Amino acid sequence: MRFLFTITILYCIMFLSCKEPHAHTIPAALSFHWKEAGELPRNTDGTPSAGLAGPVTGITDNVLIVGGGSNFAGGAPWQGGIKKYHRDIFVFKKENESLVLIRRNLKLPYNVAYSANCSTPKGIVIAGGENAKGAIASVLLLDWDKAAQNMTIEELPALPQPLSAGAIAADGDKIYFAGGQNARTVSDELYMLDLNDTSKGWQSLAQLPKPVAYSVLYIQSDGKEKCLYLVGGRKMNIDSTSDLYSDVYQFDLTGRKWMQKTSLPYALSAHTGVVSGENELLVFSGDKGATFHKTEELLMQIPKAKNPEQKHLLIAEKNKLQESHPGFSHDVLAYNTVKDTWQKVDSIPLVCPVTTTALKWDDDIVIPCGEIRAGVRSASILFGSLQKR
Repeated sequence: MRFLFTITILYCIMFLSCKEPHAHTIPAALSFHWKEAGELPRNTDGTPSAGLAGPVTGITDNVLIVGGGSNFAGGAPWQGGIKKYHRDIFVFKKENESLVLIRRNLKLPYNVAYSANCSTPKGIVIAGGENAKGAIASVLLLDWDKAAQNMTIEELPALPQPLSAGAIAADGDKIYFAGGQNARTVSDELYMLDLNDTSKGWQSLAQLPKPVAYSVLYIQSDGKEKCLYLVGGRKMNIDSTSDLYSDVYQFDLTGRKWMQKTSLPYALSAHTGVVSGENELLVFSGDKGATFHKTEELLMQIPKAKNPEQKHLLIAEKNKLQESHPGFSHDVLAYNTVKDTWQKVDSIPLVCPVTTTALKWDDDIVIPCGEIRAGVRSASILFGSLQKR
């Protein structure tokens, strides 16, 4: 599936899918027009959807799949709300730049959120994730049967270990999976699965420069050949706050070596992104970590409180901090793989989600659902179309 923009000025600009890129890059003089193109349907009891963080999502046979994910029942987590994981799947088609729900009574084989999602010519790969029992290793291939108006689900080889919040990218039928975490560790492994020969399972290609989760993995040309790019992310620590990364690494698929590139303008995790043109990466939204780190610090202090009164005050401070969460970055950043430079190219004028997967669909960037503040999910599906400024 190709993703194409043509604008008659100094450049002919194109966005591509995970197949061969052919387009020029996006000039800084251009921006996106952002809108809410649709939302998850109401629940079966008629109440509004609470939205989803970490949704299963992708494009297959010209439909958008959104499902799985997590939200809270009975209030925010600091109010005693219980985190729920889901397996429902919703299928949307586009009509006049809006989304129309065409199926809702579909189910994944299991509840899952924070999987790594990647659209391929064979369907949508859903790798790892987590549910109420913890991280999982299962991998699925979802494909839309247009004639039957139904979803086909194939089980693929499981990841070598259970991993949630990993990063994934596809080059045709070759799938790359980086990082992720579980209750014991944050992974520093890079794996590859060939959809044309799944009997070999996931093969270990190399170690990552550092353990990381909640990052974004891209495959893009460096001007000479295709490379993997690992951008941002974070690493949880047992006795200290998480490490948030601004690091950018390039992986030479031929020589199987990592090289550090120019860092993001700031540390970022739980962001999302897509490739653009011949040699650009786009980054949308993300958590810069200020509130996240303050919350972690308070959570570490609470068990060490000297008396019940102090503990109560720390809990109240933590709850207030989360209730007043300012939301996440509105920036759209672009990285040029040839020039090794970053620039801000746009700002999203809507509430910006994290823990979701950006997609390319015809002339649109699609950002489905996600988390918009601490403990708060979105049911909205954002579309961004390239525009002249």
